[in-house]
Amino acid sequence: PYVRGCPPRTALSGGIVVTGIPVLQNTVCIPILIYLLDNDGATKSRVYSDVSHTGTTADRIDDLAECGLVELERTGVGGRATAIWLTDEGREVARRLKEISELVSDAGRKASDGTL
Repeated sequence: PYVRGCPPRTALSGGIVVTGIPVLQNTVCIPILIYLLDNDGATKSRVYSDVSHTGTTADRIDDLAECGLVELERTGVGGRATAIWLTDEGREVARRLKEISELVSDAGRKASDGTL
């Protein structure tokens, strides 16, 4: 048994198998994780305004929590806000995704400049 989009993951020396986390196939999840690298502890409403304005953003954040990539903490007056914190595993996944994103962006720039 496993939660939505989170089958059991296979640990490898040096990291996890990112392809074993289907929630990352959702186009909203990757930018959220990368955003949290520089904004760890941001609220759900901040992520919604800064990263994604889709109606499913809150669900995707919950999916990331169910997969163990982020932790959610009630904050603010009466616990009405929810802060999102990267777990150690989430931070590692986010770092790797950011590296990949930067490599793809660099390749795209080089291709459009004709220097690739």
